[in-house]
Amino acid sequence: MRMLKKYFLLFALTVMISAGCTSEQAGMFRGNPARTGEYDASGPRTLSRLAWRFQASGEISGSPTVSRGSVYIGAWDGTFYSLDAKTGEENWSYRTDGRISSSAAVSEGYVVFGGYDGYVYALCAENGTPMWKFRTENEVVSSPLIHEGVVYIGGFDLRLRALELETGDEIWCYEVGAEVFSSPAVNEGVLYFGDLGGYLHAISVETRREIWSYDAGDMVFATPAVFEEAAYFISVDGVLRSLNASSGELNWQLDLPGEVIASPAVNAEGLYASTREGNLVAVDITSGAVSWVYGIEDEIISSPCLSGQTVYITGLDGLLYSIDTETGELLWVFRTDGPLSSSPVVSSGAVLFGGMDGCLYSLM
Repeated sequence: MRMLKKYFLLFALTVMISAGCTSEQAGMFRGNPARTGEYDASGPRTLSRLAWRFQASGEISGSPTVSRGSVYIGAWDGTFYSLDAKTGEENWSYRTDGRISSSAAVSEGYVVFGGYDGYVYALCAENGTPMWKFRTENEVVSSPLIHEGVVYIGGFDLRLRALELETGDEIWCYEVGAEVFSSPAVNEGVLYFGDLGGYLHAISVETRREIWSYDAGDMVFATPAVFEEAAYFISVDGVLRSLNASSGELNWQLDLPGEVIASPAVNAEGLYASTREGNLVAVDITSGAVSWVYGIEDEIISSPCLSGQTVYITGLDGLLYSIDTETGELLWVFRTDGPLSSSPVVSSGAVLFGGMDGCLYSLM
């Protein structure tokens, strides 16, 4: 039964979301290495305009990555794009042999992402020149983490790998024992990631050994968020947990109203989590008490992002929602032409996200 549930959810997620390099500032899924989903840039509190819309050649379910004036995104037809962040004009594109839903990481002139063809790709961020690719033994949906010159990425071949950023050579490999959909987070020398066997793992970057693991009792699709002394993660059955980041001991847990495959966003003001049943839930990070719930009329499988006092979330109803973090009141919505599973990001006053209509949007 558990195995059937696993592959049903994977199928649902797939169908419904489903020359020289210059130095580059780091950009990655959830905005930072701790994967908190909070962005320093201010996003629009009121919607003024659609800055641009780019039509890709395939559906987009991944989250865009913005770095040094460029936006990086992959599409389901296997094409990976670099766009000008101000205009939405294409800088370059690169074609792979499989669907791309992995969100890219950018650092030191490299842009790295995974593909359904089983490869981890590294391209020159400036011009798209292939730098290296690493073959795994199954699909790569996890979004890579780049930290201190090392690429960390999980795969459906039951492994978490550490690859040399400059060469793509494997430094070490951790045998997980289950598929890794979750994207790794890092904080104070410790890697955190979940697996579809139901565990959250904490591994020392230095020793490459597991410090602790926590049995959630159900699959962990979501990427953990590490903030201050706690690691926050959600299993697919909707149980949100706060763990002591050092010991793995439970601080508190909360049953959310519905299944969850999306990652939480967290800052000092609170934690924000989305459920497949269409709820965005705000939670007090000290007590685990619910502050407010905002519901929509369709499923949510994307992860929320934070910018100041605004939280942004997309839904399968094709809408992007802008919500006040303190009150839970709706600020504005934007309608697209298809379901949305791409997690929004904020950069330079704009909120960006992709759609199953094959478009990448920038709103201001």
